[in-house]
Amino acid sequence: MTAEQTVKIVLKSLAEDAVDSTVIFSKSRFISRYYSLLRKQQVPRVKIETLLRELRRQASCSEYLKYYPGKPGWYILDTVALRL
Repeated sequence: MTAEQTVKIVLKSLAEDAVDSTVIFSKSRFISRYYSLLRKQQVPRVKIETLLRELRRQASCSEYLKYYPGKPGWYILDTVALRL
Protein backbone atom coordinates (compact mmCIF):
# COMPACT_ATOMS: atom_id res chain seq x y z
CA MET A 1 0.00 0.00 0.00
CA THR A 2 1.39 3.39 -1.00
CA ALA A 3 1.45 6.60 1.01
CA GLU A 4 -1.24 8.02 -1.29
CA GLN A 5 -3.58 5.14 -0.50
CA THR A 6 -2.84 5.45 3.22
CA VAL A 7 -3.64 9.17 3.18
CA LYS A 8 -6.95 8.47 1.42
CA ILE A 9 -7.88 5.87 4.04
CA VAL A 10 -7.17 8.38 6.83
CA LEU A 11 -9.17 11.07 4.99
CA LYS A 12 -12.11 8.72 4.56
CA SER A 13 -11.95 7.97 8.27
CA LEU A 14 -12.03 11.71 9.02
CA ALA A 15 -14.96 12.09 6.60
CA GLU A 16 -17.00 9.66 8.69
CA ASP A 17 -17.12 12.31 11.44
CA ALA A 18 -18.65 14.89 9.08
CA VAL A 19 -21.85 16.62 10.08
CA ASP A 20 -22.19 18.39 6.74
CA SER A 21 -20.31 18.18 3.43
CA THR A 22 -16.99 19.56 4.72
CA VAL A 23 -14.57 18.66 7.47
CA ILE A 24 -11.97 21.10 8.75
CA PHE A 25 -9.02 19.40 10.41
CA SER A 26 -5.43 20.08 11.47
CA LYS A 27 -2.26 18.14 10.85
CA SER A 28 -2.30 16.95 14.46
CA ARG A 29 -5.82 15.53 14.06
CA PHE A 30 -4.71 13.80 10.84
CA ILE A 31 -1.72 12.26 12.64
CA SER A 32 -3.76 11.12 15.63
CA ARG A 33 -6.32 9.50 13.32
CA TYR A 34 -3.49 7.76 11.45
CA TYR A 35 -2.13 6.31 14.70
CA SER A 36 -5.63 5.23 15.71
CA LEU A 37 -6.01 3.34 12.42
CA LEU A 38 -2.49 1.94 12.79
CA ARG A 39 -3.36 0.48 16.21
CA LYS A 40 -6.40 -1.18 14.62
CA GLN A 41 -4.09 -2.51 11.87
CA GLN A 42 -6.14 -0.86 9.12
CA VAL A 43 -3.18 0.99 7.59
CA PRO A 44 0.49 0.09 7.17
CA ARG A 45 3.30 1.82 9.03
CA VAL A 46 4.53 4.83 7.04
CA LYS A 47 6.77 7.69 8.16
CA ILE A 48 4.78 10.71 9.30
CA GLU A 49 6.92 12.99 7.10
CA THR A 50 5.93 10.92 4.07
CA LEU A 51 2.24 11.09 4.96
CA LEU A 52 2.35 14.85 5.52
CA ARG A 53 4.20 15.34 2.23
CA GLU A 54 1.49 13.35 0.45
CA LEU A 55 -1.22 15.31 2.30
CA ARG A 56 0.31 18.59 1.08
CA ARG A 57 0.55 17.21 -2.46
CA GLN A 58 -3.10 16.20 -2.45
CA ALA A 59 -4.15 19.57 -1.00
CA SER A 60 -2.40 21.38 -3.83
CA CYS A 61 -3.81 19.34 -6.73
CA SER A 62 -7.00 17.52 -5.72
CA GLU A 63 -10.65 18.53 -5.89
CA TYR A 64 -11.56 17.16 -2.47
CA LEU A 65 -8.81 18.59 -0.24
CA LYS A 66 -7.79 22.25 0.08
CA TYR A 67 -5.75 24.39 2.43
CA TYR A 68 -7.74 26.38 4.99
CA PRO A 69 -7.14 30.05 4.15
CA GLY A 70 -5.28 32.01 6.80
CA LYS A 71 -4.49 29.05 9.04
CA PRO A 72 -1.28 27.17 8.29
CA GLY A 73 -1.49 23.44 8.99
CA TRP A 74 -5.28 23.29 8.59
CA TYR A 75 -7.18 21.63 5.75
CA ILE A 76 -10.72 21.55 4.35
CA LEU A 77 -11.97 18.16 3.20
CA ASP A 78 -14.95 18.05 0.82
CA THR A 79 -16.58 14.74 1.74
CA VAL A 80 -18.87 14.72 -1.32
CA ALA A 81 -15.97 15.07 -3.78
CA LEU A 82 -13.93 12.50 -1.83
CA ARG A 83 -16.57 9.81 -2.34
CA LEU A 84 -16.89 10.40 -6.10
